[in-house]
Amino acid sequence: KLVLQFLTAGLYVFFLYFGTEHETALSLPFTSFTLELGFFYYIFVTVGIVFTVNAVNLTDGIDGLASSVTVVAAIFITFMAALPSVNQAIPAYLSVIFAAALLGFLIWNKNPAKVFMGDTGSLTIGLRWRTGLTEILDEFLALGHFLLFKTQHSADARQGKR
Repeated sequence: KLVLQFLTAGLYVFFLYFGTEHETALSLPFTSFTLELGFFYYIFVTVGIVFTVNAVNLTDGIDGLASSVTVVAAIFITFMAALPSVNQAIPAYLSVIFAAALLGFLIWNKNPAKVFMGDTGSLTIGLRWRTGLTEILDEFLALGHFLLFKTQHSADARQGKR
């Protein structure tokens, strides 16, 4: 199962990033630190997708945990997509729909759970959460939940360099 997850994540990264111009230099926000990852950037994104998908799958063991945590993430993605600097309506709408569907599922999945998500549901929710981040924040590479790097391309675009 893990091999197929890496293959699927690799295909996603291939079509998303190799099909377009994309910078692979990362800078730490609020500092001048910059790191050029080159090809390793795509490896980190692929591993990040697989880790996120499996993290949501692991939280599915407790009634209501996976869906309640992911609702918060979907609301975060909605607000980030609606920011004037990001201004992407489709990911915002998709995240609202995603959050509403999870809230509808949470009614039946709270303790004691009457309906269970299973691997298919939790892996799909993890993938939607991660690809939702990728859609609106392709300048961010999430490493865990606390450390966010942004690409040099986005920093240059904000400064007016092209």
